[in-house]
Amino acid sequence: MTESTQKNYTMKIIKLLSLLTFSGFLLTTSADAQFGGIKVKKPKVPKITTKSTPSASSASPASTAINYFNENAERLQHCIDNNTWEHEGDEYDYILKRAKSSADKVKEKDPISYKKISKRYDTYQAHWDNNQDVYAVYKAQNVIKQFEGYAENLQYCIDNKVWQDANKNKYSSNLSSASNRVEELKKKIPNDVAQYEERLATYQKHWDTYQKELADAKEAAEKAEAAKVEAFLTGPVKDDGITSDLHKKYVNKIVFSNEKINLDNPEESKIKTEVGISKPIFMRMYIDKSMGNYYRQYAREKRDGKEKDHWEYFYYSSKRGEKVDGVETREYTASSQEAKLLYKVFINGKEYDTWRKEYASYNRNTEVVDNWTSWWTEIIPVKEERYYDVSDPVDFFGEYFAYANPGTHKIKVEMWLTHHDNTSEILDKLAEGEVTVKFTEAEQKAYRKTRGRLMLKAGMTDSSLESKMRAMLMKEHPDVKIKRTVIVSKTWKIHKNDFDLPTKKMLWTDFAVTKDGECRIITAGFRRDYAGGGTYEAMYMSTSTDFEESERIHCDDIFVKP
Repeated sequence: MTESTQKNYTMKIIKLLSLLTFSGFLLTTSADAQFGGIKVKKPKVPKITTKSTPSASSASPASTAINYFNENAERLQHCIDNNTWEHEGDEYDYILKRAKSSADKVKEKDPISYKKISKRYDTYQAHWDNNQDVYAVYKAQNVIKQFEGYAENLQYCIDNKVWQDANKNKYSSNLSSASNRVEELKKKIPNDVAQYEERLATYQKHWDTYQKELADAKEAAEKAEAAKVEAFLTGPVKDDGITSDLHKKYVNKIVFSNEKINLDNPEESKIKTEVGISKPIFMRMYIDKSMGNYYRQYAREKRDGKEKDHWEYFYYSSKRGEKVDGVETREYTASSQEAKLLYKVFINGKEYDTWRKEYASYNRNTEVVDNWTSWWTEIIPVKEERYYDVSDPVDFFGEYFAYANPGTHKIKVEMWLTHHDNTSEILDKLAEGEVTVKFTEAEQKAYRKTRGRLMLKAGMTDSSLESKMRAMLMKEHPDVKIKRTVIVSKTWKIHKNDFDLPTKKMLWTDFAVTKDGECRIITAGFRRDYAGGGTYEAMYMSTSTDFEESERIHCDDIFVKP
């Protein structure tokens, strides 16, 4: 640095600090002052004399303007005398503009007085022009103060090896705010922002180092996670395999019987190719490997085909673990498997509605998914149950046997494995089997008496009320004929709100109806809304089932007592 440059730099520092006596940056009255780590001697600011300024008199045409100028000049002088850039809430440049406006009016009306005023104004303007860098520092005070606050929080995090300050604010938030303040300082004090940039760079480096460590930890966790998934799919797991010679003979088949065929020591003599409906009917499935191993097979095929998300062909859930360096660890377990089966039924060559079966970990069926290669289910259960009280195959076949024409019916059942989530995606047929079912009209009638749909027992009888209900039903279903009306409810059920006040009361009624030679039971709800004072409004039908969605009943069974 040349002597001339050094001298200019020193004079600049002196000028910058000459007026810093405001808001946390006031210069001390001692010989020494400090700002930004630099010690300097406090400069003396020469006082500006005002003796030459004329006072306003009533004789002057610019008396008002002169008075305004003098007022603003005193305020400007106050700023200079007190090393500040503000007086009574107005900053120096604003007061200077007001003084200039007054001086221009004096010039227009009293040129002689203006010559004296202009000299004083020029002195104040020169003070402003020559101290712009000092003013910039003054304007940057609040920004610097804010930066120091964020810097203190960042240093707290570094010193305590944490990523939140004492007020639970994140390191990244403090860093972002500090960075924004430095950008502001670049505009306000471009020549003196270096020290803040250096400190910000230190905090940024600490953050960047952490981010790299975090990214490395996340990458390691993801690799470990991928390894778990691949290990989980590698399989196959050990399942029950071929359980018997009978299993080997009928692998991937479904067999039927009137008695349950045991898994161990099965008796082939129990297998039937023709059955009736007067005895229970069972079916047992034999497959070559467990459902879990089938799913793993599809997952491996997808993986080998480099398809994304190949693991989803075998369901498992992720178990949340603890955070490690901000990365959530997850553990994949076989206990969260889920398998879904689709059963297709063909009767006399026609495909009928099917039923589905789900095996999930929350139903404690993990053993079924991973281990079982054979299991059984009922078509006609040992216990006499009406088909509408049960589900799945019992429900399906129960309704069919109750209403199909007596005679011979060739039944084929197929068991398919589906995607665990998108059940419309059928993966593979696991097993299939056929059986012939024969029954007479008398056998079917006996079957319906113990297993078919009958009208429920009446809860109450009221011929007048039933007549009104029938009229309301016919308005809603004009294309049916009512054969029988049974009020199922024992009494009007009162419904109340959260304040224990009645809102309505309901009765439920079953109607045996016929349409196009088919009989069904329409269930309807009748309602009376509360009118206040212990009274209710007139009854109306609030809901009823559609004919096609209503339960079937044999027309001969409408008046059979349950």
